[in-house]
Amino acid sequence: MSDDFKYWVHGVAVQVEFPNAAKSIRRAGWGTEIVQAQGTENWFHFAIPTPTRLDDDDVDQRELYLLAHIDNKATIDQMSCHRAGETARLEERNVSYSARTIDESTPFNIPKQKCTKPLVLCVHARFDGPGDGMITFHGAGGSFEEH
Repeated sequence: MSDDFKYWVHGVAVQVEFPNAAKSIRRAGWGTEIVQAQGTENWFHFAIPTPTRLDDDDVDQRELYLLAHIDNKATIDQMSCHRAGETARLEERNVSYSARTIDESTPFNIPKQKCTKPLVLCVHARFDGPGDGMITFHGAGGSFEEH
């Protein structure tokens, strides 16, 4: 019998790849709020707590989750998953999330395979305006299966 586990990281843990591109980065108990000017873009990275063994059993990765709110002046247009130390992406997907909230009901499916290294969820956003755009990251997580 296999067991499913979800591991989460809070939105304050997001790493902004180009912090100088942001007009403001505010971290608070509810997450991280990013404001950027029209015509800019950025990458945001979440280190996902990744089990490689549970109770002496192997673990398979299944899907990742992003918890965020995007206003109507910003668009999340790409998501990818990387394994630590590897330049090749495990999974990459073009998306179009704007003026909405993303939660667990919108999983980012990744290849089901044995976990051997930590995972990172990478999120690319464009700030198309008009005016400044805002994204609030509340958290990110992963779903894993012990077997």
